[in-house]
Amino acid sequence: MSDRAVQRVLIEPDPCDWRGLMGTWIGNRPSDASRFREQLGLPASGPLAMTGHQARVWHCGILAKYFALESFASHAGSAGAWVVPDQDAHANDPIDAPVRAGDGSLGRGAALTFEPDQPTIASACARPLLGRAAIRDGLKPATESVRAGIDRIGSLVEGHAEEANAAAQLSGVLEELLKPMLPLRPWLMATAISTTDLFADIVERLRTEAFKSATIYNQAVRTHPHAHVAPLHITALEEDIELPLWDIACGQPRRRARAGDDVAIERLAPRGLLMSGILRRAGSDLFIHGAGGGRYDEITEQWLGEWLGWDLAPKAVVSADVVLPIADRGASPEQASKARWLAHSARHNPGLIGEAALDERKRELVARIAKRRLAGEDPAPLFAELQSMLREFRASSAQALDETVNAADKAEQGVRDALIAQDRTWAFPLHPRESLDELASTISEAFQACAEPCGA
Repeated sequence: MSDRAVQRVLIEPDPCDWRGLMGTWIGNRPSDASRFREQLGLPASGPLAMTGHQARVWHCGILAKYFALESFASHAGSAGAWVVPDQDAHANDPIDAPVRAGDGSLGRGAALTFEPDQPTIASACARPLLGRAAIRDGLKPATESVRAGIDRIGSLVEGHAEEANAAAQLSGVLEELLKPMLPLRPWLMATAISTTDLFADIVERLRTEAFKSATIYNQAVRTHPHAHVAPLHITALEEDIELPLWDIACGQPRRRARAGDDVAIERLAPRGLLMSGILRRAGSDLFIHGAGGGRYDEITEQWLGEWLGWDLAPKAVVSADVVLPIADRGASPEQASKARWLAHSARHNPGLIGEAALDERKRELVARIAKRRLAGEDPAPLFAELQSMLREFRASSAQALDETVNAADKAEQGVRDALIAQDRTWAFPLHPRESLDELASTISEAFQACAEPCGA
């Protein structure tokens, strides 16, 4: 493995193709896009690129999307915006961190847990503010940057206790975490989509064409099983057909909307595929997904294309693998397997720990036992002699045998250590600033050859 923190960066399509894709879309942008953007407070004209993620403290693979947006926008002369899917229900998920045990081995623990820890799945926009971020007692962060990151996140959560809800609170936290690295772009809460004329039109069509829409949706889901998207529930009663909408009430679990629900539109929010489709249809001229979003948006394209005849703005996929600078024991699975084999086999094969004479004696007894069996004679006395010899060997060589077991345990812990050290999903504030700068620089360099302004 490379010593660099940035192990891999994925940018698809090639960065030099983004401007052309965006320019082609702008030339065919739907007429209702300007009104939609005005209603959301976004620039109504000119090129606009967008990315986003849930109101959580994400890992570096997500951060890479924001670096890519900034690199593209600055080099191509595009505006940019960040969307927060505040209808998501995981705002108070604990933040894990790599920690060390007393023997130096690595582990993982919920370093930050937030109050209130509600068992419901209320959306972040309908969830009360997160309370004090508690650092679990006894945890020893694996690196100084991990310790500093935990403290920073906890402090910022408490410092944003005046926000309207958990989504706004965590967005404020993210804004401060990003501020040293990125020019801040406008935040768009995804539930604001519900205030637009376009959303009202779509909801009406979903209610009146529930069977048609859901059938085409499910066909698209089946066509792209790799995206792992659940189908909509379709029943004989059209009013019971599931819609790709959330019904959100303050402090309550979000609920899957049905065609016959008598619910005010203000309580409805688009689910993932519909949200992405609306934003790519009218909210942006290029949308930057992560690897997962790039997969599920293949369903979005097929569904909305067949149901509404929509073309969508081009999408790009950006992701990255960035690892923490953690020293680990570094054993490979092969080494661990070999060490465990030795620990097991040495108890039966004295030669494996240097007892050549005993090993020769064992081989002789095994050969004699086989010979007796072939002759139809009873091998039991020789077998008892062999077992007695092995018991004496194990007693006299207990320390050496214990060392092989300890070595196997250590190698297997080394494999676990390596998995933790190479985990790409640790929250980005746990990484040292140098690693994040390396990621930003790597992505920026990919766009530097593509700096011609993007036409309006």
